[in-house]
Amino acid sequence: MSDETVLMEELMQESLPADVLSHRRYLTKQELMELIPVSLSTINRLLKSGTLPFIKIGRRVLIPVSAVENLHGICEIATVADA
Repeated sequence: MSDETVLMEELMQESLPADVLSHRRYLTKQELMELIPVSLSTINRLLKSGTLPFIKIGRRVLIPVSAVENLHGICEIATVADA
C-alpha cells in the first residue's frame, strides 16, 4: 500500500463539517488537525510536497478552505476508484 493511499484513507475517515467551513476562508494547521483525523506531521508533509497550498504571514501558516475541500474531494474520488 503506497503512502498516498494510506494518507487518503486517513483523510477519508471523517467528512469535513460544512458548518465550520462555510464561513471561514483560511484554517491554521491546528484547526485542520481538529477537522480531519491526521497528525501534524502528515499536514506538514502535505504542505511541503505542495499537495496542500498555504500562505505564510510571519510565522503563521494559513491553509485556504477551498484547498482543503478540493483535497477532500480528490480523496473521495480516489477511495471510490479503489473500491
